[in-house]
Amino acid sequence: MKLDMFSVSSATASATASASASASASASASASASASPILPAFGSLSRRFNRIHSRSYQMPKTPIMTPVSSPTLPSSPTLPSSPTLPSSPILSSLSTSLSLMCLEMSPAVDLQANGGAGIDDFNLEPPILKLPSTTVSPSPVTFVRRSGKIYGIIIRAKSTGRYCFVLGKKANKWSFPKGHLEEDESPFECMKRELFEETGVVYNANFNETESELKQTKISKARYYIIECENEIAGMSPNDTGEIECCAWLSKEEIITKNVNVDIKKFFGVYKP
Repeated sequence: MKLDMFSVSSATASATASASASASASASASASASASPILPAFGSLSRRFNRIHSRSYQMPKTPIMTPVSSPTLPSSPTLPSSPTLPSSPILSSLSTSLSLMCLEMSPAVDLQANGGAGIDDFNLEPPILKLPSTTVSPSPVTFVRRSGKIYGIIIRAKSTGRYCFVLGKKANKWSFPKGHLEEDESPFECMKRELFEETGVVYNANFNETESELKQTKISKARYYIIECENEIAGMSPNDTGEIECCAWLSKEEIITKNVNVDIKKFFGVYKP
């Protein structure tokens, strides 16, 4: 049986179209079947979100508190006033010291940081603490510069033939009144000063001789003025008790038996080197 070529082609195209339509319908059905379980779940979530979002919460109202008046406390008893202590400069000074210590320990405050007034604007000065002076100032000490020269005096009483001697406290030896020449002092003034310090005798009140009228002799390192008086001067007493123990009128025979210095031995010719 012979078929027409056009008929065969048409049948073939029809079959192909039917197969494509079946495949499309199957794909659509599969897609619908696979998507159908998701839509209900998404719709449920959307509705729940809308319910939550649409809810309006109202804050609970604060109950009104009625103020209650506090009970009246009894007044405290009046304490007796403390007795007034007598004012004392030491206590006030200690109080001032404690106040200054507290100020120094407290943290510093910058008054000008916020535009306020500073200490310079008030022209204030730091307080000066003046404590009462309890220290006794020592008496001024006068240092006298002395030279190496020594001047003294040998006094003999004509009526008794005895001489004036002094006993040194440190060396415990008898000697003629003598001492070192001080600065801006003449030898004659040095002799008169040492005579007054070691015996208490005032030269001008007992002697009229001037320096040029007196004999002088040098014994060892000292130079002595030699003078005679009619009688022994009474009431001799050393003024410089730190160096002189006592003073006395003694004869040659009396003095050489005592502990004397070299000048006395040389003057009376009993020195033995």
